[in-house]
Amino acid sequence: IFCDWTNTWRGKNHGDLRDNKYAKVKREGAVMLGIAPITSEGFLIDFSEDDEDFEENYIAAYRKMGYTFKGIRRILRPLDEVMQDLLSL
Repeated sequence: IFCDWTNTWRGKNHGDLRDNKYAKVKREGAVMLGIAPITSEGFLIDFSEDDEDFEENYIAAYRKMGYTFKGIRRILRPLDEVMQDLLSL
């Protein structure tokens, strides 16, 4: 589960993951559930199929390397739709 409590996804159009979290979801081929409570939006990313939108870079907030999803707005959908998709997995 990846949460946006500060409206960064909608407001700044990116999402950052620490390098160790990215490595774990990639290694496990996990499905990531993204939830933005402020905007009632979210997304699902199946890391066994697609992670090409994440780019390695330095994340100042973490003061270390991590992975950034630039252009995250394009996959945001109403949370009720995302939850329906999650239930169908």
